[in-house]
Amino acid sequence: MSAVFTKLFHLPGAKWWMDGQTVSLLPTDYGDIHIPFAGRLDLLQSMRRHGVEKHVHASDISVRLVLAHVGVRNHPEEVIEVLEDHRRNHSPDYYLQIRDRFAPDMPPAMAAADYIYISRNSYWGIIRMSADGRCTNLNARTGFNFSPESVRRHADFLRSTTLTAEDFAPAVLKAKAGDLVFLDPPYPLCHVHGSPRFTDEDHYRLAHVCRSLHRHGVLFIVTNGNTPFIRQIYRHFCISEIEAPRTLGRAKHGGRATEL
Repeated sequence: MSAVFTKLFHLPGAKWWMDGQTVSLLPTDYGDIHIPFAGRLDLLQSMRRHGVEKHVHASDISVRLVLAHVGVRNHPEEVIEVLEDHRRNHSPDYYLQIRDRFAPDMPPAMAAADYIYISRNSYWGIIRMSADGRCTNLNARTGFNFSPESVRRHADFLRSTTLTAEDFAPAVLKAKAGDLVFLDPPYPLCHVHGSPRFTDEDHYRLAHVCRSLHRHGVLFIVTNGNTPFIRQIYRHFCISEIEAPRTLGRAKHGGRATEL
């Protein structure tokens, strides 16, 4: 496995900076790994980089994002071919053509290539959807480029991964006693990429799910923002602070902040 993060999916909230800390948090013995809020799967890449070969059940509420990962995992060479077409034809008008055809019922390889193309040409990689399910992103780049090797590496580290599109609660409640769940939800006042806002009610629901996992003997790690609200709803949990870089919004304290 390559020691380089693929960064194929250009999404905000990247966790590559947690590389060493992620592995240091892992228990010594556990079963399968479950990762809802899949995003670009930096946490999984970190585990694979450090030799973790457990089967992973990854999920996300965004059907388009999950389909993109599936397309890369199952059809990397086809994804590369479509991305090569995007690179050759890239222009403002071409971008709008690809954006307007973007749909969750596309063939996986095309869906993956289009997701990568749209997100990498958008501000911070965020896929924006209208209420009626249309992509509304605008082109923010004069040129488009990508690394075919990144596509192949991304497919490689997904080799022992089950991917599903579903809400976090039913996804992680499938975990068995001894399994490990790694939860990295949208932080308070943030939005799920291409999905409805993650509300305070959702944060309460997540904390309730964690209590259920504990009762059933499932191991879990949660990362979240260091806010009074989060500290309150997890006040009975073991909490540690870690320092994190900030690139979105107002990057205070020299672009650093604490997370829980």
